[in-house]
Amino acid sequence: MAQTAAALHILVKHQEKAEDIIEQLKKGAKFQTLAKKYSTCPSGKKGGGFR
Repeated sequence: MAQTAAALHILVKHQEKAEDIIEQLKKGAKFQTLAKKYSTCPSGKKGGGFR
């Protein structure tokens, strides 16, 4: 039986920005939109991770 995993993330340099992003998510912002806007990781352009 094959098992797979997926990981989504938004990489930022400062804790304050991470906390701001968390608050935006709690208010209903879309994860992919925030990843594209704020993530410093190359995967941010894809919405924050691998699928």
